[in-house]
Amino acid sequence: PTAAEYEEAFAGFAARLPRSGLLVVAEADAAALRAAGHTAARVETIGFSPATDWAALDLRPRQGRYRFLLYRSQRLVGQVALAVPGRHNVLNALAAAALAWESGVRGGAIMAGLEAFRGLRRRLQTHLLPGGIALVDDYAHHPTAVREALASVRAMFPGRRLICVFQPHQAVRLTRLLDEFAHSLHNADLLAVAEVVRAREGPPRAHEATACELARRAAELGACVLPEHAPAEVAAAVADRCAAGDVVAALGAAEMGWLKHELVERVRVHRAAG
Repeated sequence: PTAAEYEEAFAGFAARLPRSGLLVVAEADAAALRAAGHTAARVETIGFSPATDWAALDLRPRQGRYRFLLYRSQRLVGQVALAVPGRHNVLNALAAAALAWESGVRGGAIMAGLEAFRGLRRRLQTHLLPGGIALVDDYAHHPTAVREALASVRAMFPGRRLICVFQPHQAVRLTRLLDEFAHSLHNADLLAVAEVVRAREGPPRAHEATACELARRAAELGACVLPEHAPAEVAAAVADRCAAGDVVAALGAAEMGWLKHELVERVRVHRAAG
């Protein structure tokens, strides 16, 4: 219900680690560092500063993917070129390296493992559709993930029009974080908000935020927003507006195969008509 209680949950988790354990923490996350203060285990930090225990330095982005120098305790481990896009995945790579090292894996094997990783389903998973349209499918369902996903897609496809289709997951989450969601969605040229997926929730309650309200808040912040919210209508509206070279980011915890199907079907129909 509150940010303080959210932080307390992680502090409680950290407190359960044994003294012989290891806690890896993002150095730039003040709340995570406070939670780490409750552990008896050894703590190692990850980040983009030379002062961190595991650091990514000299970052060189190329179409959303990063090459960087990996340092442990200010000593060079090696150079890494990630196959997965997103600056947030650099931090994920640092965390993986720290845990691998703790498990007895050393430099060369860590480098090889990180570079061989090709990502997960529905994590910036890219589908190249007929008609020159790219669909990027991502599980992002909270404001931080939405913001990072859109930034990553921008970097992956520079200069191309970006259409975002976001389907909120859980009405209670949308209600509590409505403003945060509205701000996180600004990095798109065109936005569509599909109806909320009421996962593990009962009937709608009074004062719950809706897809329509999120769309209105985003529009107030300057976003260009489509008026449709029913998934079938959203899919049709987005498909009608798509052109060759466009990138569609499908964000949300629920499966969004309905959007991919409509985009592919639109191209098929247009080709048949032409």
